Amino acid sequence: VARKHRNRIARKASTTCALVLMIFAVSGEWIMRLMGISIPALRIAGAALIFFLALDMIRGANIRSKTLPEEQKEAAEKNDISIIPLAVPLLAGPGAITTVIILMSRAQTVPQMGVVIGAIGAVTLATYFILVGSHYFLRWMGPSGVRVMNRLMGLMLAAIAAQFVINGIKDLLPEFSRLT
Repeated sequence: VARKHRNRIARKASTTCALVLMIFAVSGEWIMRLMGISIPALRIAGAALIFFLALDMIRGANIRSKTLPEEQKEAAEKNDISIIPLAVPLLAGPGAITTVIILMSRAQTVPQMGVVIGAIGAVTLATYFILVGSHYFLRWMGPSGVRVMNRLMGLMLAAIAAQFVINGIKDLLPEFSRLT
């Protein structure tokens, strides 16, 4: 892929990812309330999504194959994978969206909310630079190094998923005690 084309894809993907995550950061909790979904339920459901992604990474499954056939066809026809499937659902997928909603629900003050929004900006900016420079990194690490790194990141995601479940259950315990 030509450098100019790769940079354009990276810019569109990271910008779209930032917009999607910021929309859910600002309105996600409201959407969940409107649908009658509690934060503990979202934590546990998000943990399941993150855990399945982590398992795929640990097993070395092809993450791109998890996009819908229609999304793959559209990306192939346009030769532009920046929005579908790269930005959504790979970068701003269910796990990232759930994480953003949960973090914003825990933010009690405007500065804390600003930290979450700032983190989204910082992560998507870092994502842009990683995507732009990924060919150097891939060449340096080689196929074996990429496989090892993918499995290590999968293990970290599995631990994050476990923590989400623990936090979700802890949040539910007071509700369970009221039932008895």
